[in-house]
Amino acid sequence: GGNASGVVAQAFFQPPVPTTAGGDDDDEPARPPSPSFQETTRTEDDTEEALLKVKCKFFSKTVATEAWKDHGVNHLEFLQERKATNGWKRARVIFRNSIGKAVMNAGIYANMTVQVVEKAAPDGSVKKNGVIVNLFNAVEDSAKTITLIRLGKEEDVLNLQRLFEENVKAMSS
Repeated sequence: GGNASGVVAQAFFQPPVPTTAGGDDDDEPARPPSPSFQETTRTEDDTEEALLKVKCKFFSKTVATEAWKDHGVNHLEFLQERKATNGWKRARVIFRNSIGKAVMNAGIYANMTVQVVEKAAPDGSVKKNGVIVNLFNAVEDSAKTITLIRLGKEEDVLNLQRLFEENVKAMSS
């Protein structure tokens, strides 16, 4: 039966999704999800370097009065251009879900505010467990998104806060 291959090919065909983002998806070729997230090689590695790669949970809302929308566990990468443009290296954060699909892709911008979130432990100690930033998500027509990034380790929270603040400062000066 040579007919079975035609059926398989059809199962993988997906119609192109219209986008208004102006071709930002060029670095996302259609491909089956890779079994291991770490092994995914992408062309942006040549122009950008990942300053932080960490697992996170992230939540978002469009206005402060809304309830948080839970996006579950994602892989966060803080990427910075290797070469400076106009005196600074552009940076962005990208969140990928378990199959490697980008669900949030947002550039760092001047005067961006970074709010650290703390959680009180039963023993009374306070632990930093996340940051809140306003991101403009290229995956969703650059809609402004209030984003809560929740991290397991306080050390990761401090690293992420530092990366956000250093890059914001470099752009704002």
